[in-house]
Amino acid sequence: MNNVFKKKSTIQKITYNSYTNYLIIEQDFFITQQTIKKILHQYFKLKYTYLNKIYLTKKKDLKEINYKFKQQNIFLKKQIFLIEIDKKKIKFDTFNTIKSILNHHIHNNILIVYVKNINQETIIEKIKQLSNSYQIKIIYCQYLSKNETKKWIKKKNQVMKLDLKQSIIDILSYYYERNLLLLYKTLKMLKIISINKKIKTKCVKKIIHDNVNFNIQHLIKSIFQNKKKQITRILNYLQYHKYDINVILRYIQNYLIQYIKLKYQKKNDDKNNMNHKNLNYDLNHKKLYILIKKLVQLDIDIKKKNKDFLWNQLKIYIMML
Repeated sequence: MNNVFKKKSTIQKITYNSYTNYLIIEQDFFITQQTIKKILHQYFKLKYTYLNKIYLTKKKDLKEINYKFKQQNIFLKKQIFLIEIDKKKIKFDTFNTIKSILNHHIHNNILIVYVKNINQETIIEKIKQLSNSYQIKIIYCQYLSKNETKKWIKKKNQVMKLDLKQSIIDILSYYYERNLLLLYKTLKMLKIISINKKIKTKCVKKIIHDNVNFNIQHLIKSIFQNKKKQITRILNYLQYHKYDINVILRYIQNYLIQYIKLKYQKKNDDKNNMNHKNLNYDLNHKKLYILIKKLVQLDIDIKKKNKDFLWNQLKIYIMML
C-alpha cells in the first residue's frame, strides 16, 4: 500500500504535499514530533497559517470537533487541524473514532490525526483500510534499532560538528537506544562542551550517568519483562551510584517469592504491594528457583567477598533467567 509509510528515521524524506489527511502512529516520541513538525512546516509555507489543536478523550464528543470545523470554516479556508487521540479513546473505539473524524473533515483543510502506539493487529488492519476510502497517508514512527541509532548519531555528528569517535557513538547508541529525545539533549550538551575542549569517553559516560535516573523498581520491572539489555544498564547504573547491593538482593528475592506465590494463588491479593502489570513475562520455574538459591548464597557472601565480585555475580545470575 503506497500511502502506508514506516518512518524509522528522521533522516528519510517524505513528500507530504500530495495528501491532506495524515494518520501518525507514535512509537518513538521524538521521531513523531519531528514528523509532525515537518508536515506543519510544509503547509505553513503554503499559507496554511491557522493551526487548531484538539485533544480527543474518551468523554469528548466528536460533535464538538465537527462544530469547531464548521465554525472555523466560516472565517478561514486554509487551516490545519492537529488532533491527538487519547489512549483510552483508542482502546474504546479507535477505528470508528478516526473514521468519524475523516467524515467530518472539511475540504481544503489539512487534517493530522496523531495517536500513540496501537498494538492490536485487528485495529491496525482496519486503519489501513481507511486508505481505500480516503486520501490518507499513514505514518508509523517506529523505534530505531541500535544500528539505526548509530547512523542517526553519525548524521547528527556531522551536522553539529561534534567530531565524536566511533567508541563514543557506540556508547551513546547502547545507552540511548529507543530514547532519541534524551539522546538529542545529550548531543546538545556535548556541543556546548566541545566549544572549549575535546569530547572524551569519560566525559560522555559522566553525562550519561548524571542524566539517567534508574531505581530498584526499574530493575524489578525489567527482570519480569525479561529485558536483558535494560537489566544490564540498570545494574551498571546502580553499581556506579553505589546502591547497597544487600538491599537490592533482598528486593529481588522478595519479588521473586511474591511472583511464585501469585502463580499458584487463585485470587490475587489487592493489598499486595507488587505491581502485577510487571508480570507479563512467564519466568521459567526451574531457573527461578536456581536464581533464588544463588541470591541467598550471595546474601551470605556479602561479608566475605568484595563488592565488585558480588555485583558481577548478580549480573551473571540474573542473565541466566
